[in-house]
Amino acid sequence: MEQADRNRRGATFDQVAALYDEVRPGYPEALVERVLQLAGLSEPGRILEIGCGPAKATLPFARRGHRMVCLEPGAELAALARERTKAFPAVEIEESRFEDYDLPAEPFDLLIAAQSWHWVDPERGDTKAAQALRPDGLIALFWNRPLPAESALHEALAAVYRAEAPQLEKVVAVGGEAATREPIDERITRTKAFGPAQIENFPWRQEYGTEQYLKLMQTQSGHLLLPEASRQRLWDGLARAIEEAGGRIAVDYEAVLITARR
Repeated sequence: MEQADRNRRGATFDQVAALYDEVRPGYPEALVERVLQLAGLSEPGRILEIGCGPAKATLPFARRGHRMVCLEPGAELAALARERTKAFPAVEIEESRFEDYDLPAEPFDLLIAAQSWHWVDPERGDTKAAQALRPDGLIALFWNRPLPAESALHEALAAVYRAEAPQLEKVVAVGGEAATREPIDERITRTKAFGPAQIENFPWRQEYGTEQYLKLMQTQSGHLLLPEASRQRLWDGLARAIEEAGGRIAVDYEAVLITARR
């Protein structure tokens, strides 16, 4: 993906900030505990978060007392993040892209990015991540990946995509955008600033009603970039398929965690 396309697609989320805050899922507690264990942060440490959005991943770390600087380039999302974290004075929300952020003199113990690292410029961001960390500091990149499923409902949804948005059929899995990005673990280790990357998976499940599922789809960049008429036909088709199946859809997710040590 070219950086101009990264920026264009990444900017779409701020247009639906309230929806993103309402329906995007969080992350398993087991993943958060694993990150802190690998980072060696049994006591509060300094964390830099890239692309915090409305603080979906921020809050589990903030509740544990960590000092955090959270970067979010979208004004609406940054405002929501400030509102969500106002009870945590050790959390600072900066309206900035990581590539434009001036790193402080004091390095961080841990750098996290939830559902966001693929929007960072690999030519600048991967090396800068190492510069942000103390020696032996940890980078932890994670996201929710919907798993393929086979059922009459899933086939009905796929048929809607084939009819109304065939360009999305191969990059959209039930529940969200599939991982069609270059392997992030290879990106990180290519910098030579990090040791070998470790990949772990945390399975979990979420059930949605028709309205909530459609709202979730309205936070996906590929859907947001569709022409309005095509997008509306897609929503109508998806809603019809889910309602005909009883008005509920279960999505199996896999939270993917990639870590590497500076």
